[in-house]
Amino acid sequence: MRLKIQDSRPDPEVDAFYLIHKNFLNIHNILGVDISTKAIEFANNHYRDSTLFYKTFDILKEDIKSFFDISVSSNTLEHFKNPHYVIDKMLSFSKNAIILVPYMQPCNENYEGEGGAGHVFTFSESTFDKYEIIDYFIFKTNGWTFSSKGEDPLQLAILFTKSKTLKQ
Repeated sequence: MRLKIQDSRPDPEVDAFYLIHKNFLNIHNILGVDISTKAIEFANNHYRDSTLFYKTFDILKEDIKSFFDISVSSNTLEHFKNPHYVIDKMLSFSKNAIILVPYMQPCNENYEGEGGAGHVFTFSESTFDKYEIIDYFIFKTNGWTFSSKGEDPLQLAILFTKSKTLKQ
């Protein structure tokens, strides 16, 4: 099986698509995108190979011309007051999505615009009710140990696709 994956955050600390690429040998044509030029430069210098590509991309302003089997977003959607817009855009160029977000974390007051600093949306399983959920789990993260309001540092990992009504 040859999968095409798009990930919306080549994070220098936890590069999800690099880990997927190295651990699942039959996955090819992985595109990592980020709004940050610095993140893309880092990813290209440390992870790029013949099937793993990175480019600067702003999901709010640009369209991806390819179609992917899976889109992955790791710890970015909590920075959007309207994360469903971003999710719907991801599903416009992929069959499925994997999302990792802080679970039930209160919002803070550092809103700087869509995608900016500060967590401005709180996620739970019900956030994804309009989509067809394939699987999800909640886990305590080892990397993020501080929370602004003292809550447990939990993450929600969820795999889903468009709802049955949206597929038609």
